[in-house]
Amino acid sequence: MNDPLAWQRRHAIHIVSELPDDPQDALAVLQLAIEVVERFLVPQARSAPALSLVNRSRNSSLNETGKPPSSPS
Repeated sequence: MNDPLAWQRRHAIHIVSELPDDPQDALAVLQLAIEVVERFLVPQARSAPALSLVNRSRNSSLNETGKPPSSPS
């Protein structure tokens, strides 16, 4: 079987496993996650500078091997 959505299903299972047990709390967390995606990951003129800052700060925290300092080489 070759499911084109298999990787997305795996990610969904991983996310759901981290949600609170209470259904209302879990739905609230998911709604906030949607807001984060829409605000920071969806290309928009007003969010572009924030993404640039995140990428710049991530790149500056890498060591000479291109991995975070806490990662095993």
